[in-house]
Amino acid sequence: MNKKKIDQLKKNVLIDIEPPQKEIDQAWAMFRLIQKSIKENFKLECDLMGSVAKGTFLSGNKDLDIFVLFPKTYKRKELEDVGLSIGKNIFKRFKGTFEIDYAEHPYTKGIINGFRIEIVPCYKLKRNEKIISAVDRTPFHTEWINSHLTNKQKKEVLFLKAFLKGTGVYGSSLKIEGFSGYLCELLIAKFGLFENLIESAKNWGYKEFIDPQNHHKGNLPDKLSKKFKEDALIVIDPADSERNVASVLNEENYAKFIFSALNFSEKPEISFFLPNKQKYTLKKLKKEIEKRGTLLILEFDKPKIIEDILYPQLRKALKRIVNELEDDEFELFDYSFFVGEYKIKFLLDFKLDVLPKAIKKEGPRVYHNEDHIKQFSSKYPNIWIENNRVITIVSRRFSNATDLLKTFLKGSQKELENKGIPDHIAKSMKNIKLKNVEFEGENWLNFLAEFLKVN
Repeated sequence: MNKKKIDQLKKNVLIDIEPPQKEIDQAWAMFRLIQKSIKENFKLECDLMGSVAKGTFLSGNKDLDIFVLFPKTYKRKELEDVGLSIGKNIFKRFKGTFEIDYAEHPYTKGIINGFRIEIVPCYKLKRNEKIISAVDRTPFHTEWINSHLTNKQKKEVLFLKAFLKGTGVYGSSLKIEGFSGYLCELLIAKFGLFENLIESAKNWGYKEFIDPQNHHKGNLPDKLSKKFKEDALIVIDPADSERNVASVLNEENYAKFIFSALNFSEKPEISFFLPNKQKYTLKKLKKEIEKRGTLLILEFDKPKIIEDILYPQLRKALKRIVNELEDDEFELFDYSFFVGEYKIKFLLDFKLDVLPKAIKKEGPRVYHNEDHIKQFSSKYPNIWIENNRVITIVSRRFSNATDLLKTFLKGSQKELENKGIPDHIAKSMKNIKLKNVEFEGENWLNFLAEFLKVN
C-alpha cells in the first residue's frame, strides 16, 4: 500500500470519526454526575469502562459503561440485588428509561440525556486475584489498553472500528457476532498501525492465533485448541490466558473481514470506512423479486425477550427449518431473518420451491444378499436395474415447499419444540403466517435490498 495515500486517506476519515473535545467532555461530565450520586447515596466506588474510558470511541457513540465496584465481603446474591437497586435508583434519579438485562448476572441499562448507559456491578479485585464474576475482568482490560496503546494508536483503533462498521462486522452482541471494541484495541496493540493489521489479515487462515501478551510463547496449547475448536479467530486475553476475546466472532464475519482486508490492500478507498447508503429503487427491488419468483416469507410475533436470547434462538429455529427443507431436496440460494419492532420475518430464497412429484429411489446393490433385494422388491413392485443397483420410482413426501412448511410448523408449542424449534420461538410461532413480500417500512426495505443484493 502507498504510505502517502494511506496517510491522506486516514486524515480524511479522521474528520468524520474522531470525537471532538466537546463530545468527550460531555461524556465524562455525565459519568461524573452518576459517579457522585452512587458514592453519596450508596457509599460505593464506581469507574468508567469501555471505549470512552480508553479514548477509543467513535464520534456519535454515546455509550457509557459504568462499573460499580463491590468489596469481596459482598456475597454474590447481595452484589446482584444491590447492583440492581443502584441501577434503578440512578435511572429514576436522572429521569431516564431503563430495563434489566443479563450477562453473567443481571444489570440495568437504558437512556439518560441521550446517553446509552449500562450500570454493571462487579467485584473490586487486585491484578493477581482470581475473578469471581466474568465482568470482574473489565477493569483490567481498561487498565491494559490504557497502558499499552499510545494516543496515536488509539486513533488507529478508530480507523479499524470504522472499517469494520463499513464491512458490517463490528459489534460483539449475539445479534451481530462480530468484532468487539476490546478485540479491535488488542489487534492494534499487536500490529501497531491499521495498515499493518490489514496487510497481515489478508493472509490469515482459519483459527489464526494471536497472543498480545505472549502468554503462550507463540504456541496455542492443546487444551486451549480443544476449548476453542469452534472459534475462527483466536486472540488471547492479556487479562486471562485461557480466554479467547474473539470467541463471539462467527466464521462468516471473520471471512468478510479477511475479504475486505484483501480488497482494501489492493485498492484503498474512503468508502471502506464511510460506505454510501444502499441505493436502490422500489421499482428495481420489485423487479428483482418478480424475476426470482421463489422468495417465501414466514412472519410471526416477536418474542418479548432480551437480544442475547432472541438472536441465537432465531438462528437455531431458521436453521432447523432450512434443514427440514433440504432433507426433502429443496435447495435455497440464501436464507435470513429480519427483526422488526413487533414482528419477525424468516426469508427463504429458493432455487426451486416446486419439485417433481416423483423421485428415483436407489435400493441395494445386486451383490448384496438375497434377503435385502427381496425386501426392497416386496416394498416397491415397480423395480429395475441401473448399473449394479435396484431402482424404483416413489412419490415425494412433499413436492411443494409451502406444503412442507405448513405441515412442519403446524402444532402446539411443545410439538414445535420436539421438532427442534427453541422454546421462545416455538411459543411465538402459534400465529405464524406465510406472507407475500410487503413494500413498506424503510428498515425492512433496506434489509430486503441487501439480502437480494439489489444496489
